[in-house]
Amino acid sequence: MLVFKLLTFVFLFLCKELTNGIELNALVDMDQTMVEVYHYMVNSFNEYAKDNDLDINLKLTVFTQTNSTTNTNDTIKGLLNNKSTKYDLYIYDNKNSANYVDYFINLYDYLTEGYISLFNDRVISDSCVYHNKLFGLPVVLFYDVLYANKMLLKKYNHRVPRTWDELIEISKFIIYNEKLMNNTNIIGYNGEFTDDENGSNSIYEFINTFRDSPYDFFPGFRSRNAYEALVNLKIIKQEISSDEIFRSNKIFTLEKLYTGRVLFAKFENEVEEIFDSVYYKAPLPGKLNGVSGSFVYGKYLGIPNNISEEKKKAAAIVLSYLTSYEMQKKMSITYKQNFYSPIKYLYDDEEVCTNVDCGLMKMIQPVFMPIREDYDSFAKNLRESIYDYLYNGATVEQALSNIEKYIELNDSDLYSSPLDDYNEFDPFGSKASQECQAEVAKSMACIEKIYSEGKAKSQFLEGLKFETVCMPSNEKTSPENCKTIVKQGLDAVCGVFEYNECKDFIAEDHVVNLINSRKCEKSEADILLLGEIAALKSVYLLGCKKSDSGDLCPLGQYATTKAIDFAFANFQTIKKLADQDYKYTNVNEFESALDFGNDILTLLPVLNDLRDILINNCSDASCNKNIIALDKMILASKEAYNKNQNVDLTKQYPELFEFYDSTLDIFRKNQCNMISKSDNSGATTLKKITYSLVSMIVATSVLLLL
Repeated sequence: MLVFKLLTFVFLFLCKELTNGIELNALVDMDQTMVEVYHYMVNSFNEYAKDNDLDINLKLTVFTQTNSTTNTNDTIKGLLNNKSTKYDLYIYDNKNSANYVDYFINLYDYLTEGYISLFNDRVISDSCVYHNKLFGLPVVLFYDVLYANKMLLKKYNHRVPRTWDELIEISKFIIYNEKLMNNTNIIGYNGEFTDDENGSNSIYEFINTFRDSPYDFFPGFRSRNAYEALVNLKIIKQEISSDEIFRSNKIFTLEKLYTGRVLFAKFENEVEEIFDSVYYKAPLPGKLNGVSGSFVYGKYLGIPNNISEEKKKAAAIVLSYLTSYEMQKKMSITYKQNFYSPIKYLYDDEEVCTNVDCGLMKMIQPVFMPIREDYDSFAKNLRESIYDYLYNGATVEQALSNIEKYIELNDSDLYSSPLDDYNEFDPFGSKASQECQAEVAKSMACIEKIYSEGKAKSQFLEGLKFETVCMPSNEKTSPENCKTIVKQGLDAVCGVFEYNECKDFIAEDHVVNLINSRKCEKSEADILLLGEIAALKSVYLLGCKKSDSGDLCPLGQYATTKAIDFAFANFQTIKKLADQDYKYTNVNEFESALDFGNDILTLLPVLNDLRDILINNCSDASCNKNIIALDKMILASKEAYNKNQNVDLTKQYPELFEFYDSTLDIFRKNQCNMISKSDNSGATTLKKITYSLVSMIVATSVLLLL
């Protein structure tokens, strides 16, 4: 793993000259079980600093019950709020992350992209980034696993379950047969749905295991996934557990694990030999084989923004070492598999794998509670809502509705999401007529899925930092960086259409049939809902559908490659054209006009590119089919508009629609060679091609304004 060591070395080398005899103070909480680990980390850094002449000395203050009368969260927040300069680094519990965001520096400004790329993307996006700010990095993470009783599974010739259905069936079978032999003390599954934050974590973790894919984000509380999860959770409680066992705490579970009378249990990973001899350890089961979810939590390191710049840079060196591949490797070897490392590829290291079950670690699919300023009240509402369903007779719908109501009531005061504008429209069409709702039910299943996935992926999309990485004026970025995150963002968005809920929506004539049914035109809400569905289908056709070879169609390829190169290469020219900034850039108006004309010529390559796109799009059967599908939607919308408004758009705009029809006939009849032929000159052809695209956009706008 030389590359990881090299990246760490390069960062520390670049920072070496920035420090000169600096003493840094770190503050950590009162977790007595971790004091040895923290001192080990600090001593390791000081040894490293001495060996590499960094001239930095790190000291540690550990808050304990004997030297502090307040909890660590209040203490840290008080110090930061009072702009104390006593401490230069804070090791904090990630559940309190939102309380510290404004007080910590943005690590994107102090760490290289190469260094940050060493970390698991999900760990970074879900627990370290808030409002596009990288405010901390994990130093110690813990995780949950499934404990499976070796003796009982072997006795009945069963493997460790990979799905919850398997766990239920295996438990019922073994418990029944053990009872026949008067063994009535077997616990099928513990749950750990306690009346404290551990219960909230267990709920979030369990719902996460009902994702449709291991690559999906948390599905959201409006989703069918959440509904299915809660239904299955009650089945587990009723058939292989009990209210008492489900509510039991960690101490209860630990005691029962020692007795060997637990068949399956969710518990944090421990390295005690008795556990390894009695239990298999595996990822928690999921709704589907291959889908899992382990709640991950732990200690993170942040740097206050009110210390001197010299100390910030020195603290960044400390942070980069304590979170580095080298340090994580030492921790894994020293403390076995108690900890989950966020460093990519650490579990490919042979030395690490002689001490740690790397196979298990690679299967861990981390999930984190959301970063919220109202974390405690959110977690309490989550518990109370779900427990009303589990224990007090409330319905699944009531439980999930209570959670959503809380989120909608409280999220307006939190940082905005890039999906806020999307969330403003009525995602479930509740204001549309009943006839319209019934007609678009299959579309709404897809939109509901997109809505829930969109919320779940908001932090990921924020973490991509489009507005920074894809800004040509930013000297620290490049077209290649922008292309990478555009591709990631497009994959995240387009991936939702692959869910089963969207099967009917993406069918070729689905939206055309909705428009032709005339059942969504009784009210403005009907028309708005239909417009949203049509707009979403247009996004799918133009941005997500693949070519015959399985690649993006020419338009999608252009938008994610050459268009980005062009934007970066001609940023100043494009900005001038957008701002019309020519009046005072030259001596007189005549030269200003020439300057404007010269810049316009810069855009000619775009027209050539558009011609090539159309030719290639037409030549590829799958991509040509997308244009025809969009054409059908436009024509159906035009006809619906004619009937609804009692007009004839073709007569009102004869030239526009004549040209539109003549151009689209090329695609309809697959006469691709006609695109490259010119009537008079190449310029005329390019103009017509451009006008054709514009006319399609205009016609699509008619659709959205119905």
